[in-house]
Amino acid sequence: MAIPQAVLIDGRLIITTALARAGTAGLSAYVGGRRLGGCAVQTPADRGFTCQLKLAAALRAAPITLRASLRVGREVLRSQRAARPIAAMAMPGLAGVRWLRTGGGPSAWRFACGPFA
Repeated sequence: MAIPQAVLIDGRLIITTALARAGTAGLSAYVGGRRLGGCAVQTPADRGFTCQLKLAAALRAAPITLRASLRVGREVLRSQRAARPIAAMAMPGLAGVRWLRTGGGPSAWRFACGPFA
């Protein structure tokens, strides 16, 4: 199981992980010892799993711990990302992306977005 990753989009925490085995998957977010929320799903093997949580404005800059679990029969696999602030999703301006100005990439890349620093 991959370490869970997250991004903030419009006040929502989007958490995702990749699962190699079938089972019951869970994703949760924590600030300190307090659980903010999570999601669980039955999943087939070789799938990604994404969970969306609405975050209060006061928590958007807080260090958040992400936890993923996968129950396969009696076995429980766990993965965790250490507490740290979550990057906000941003769309890069076309002026700042050289390969878009020069035509060096596919036209669909103009709409690429991600947690840019």
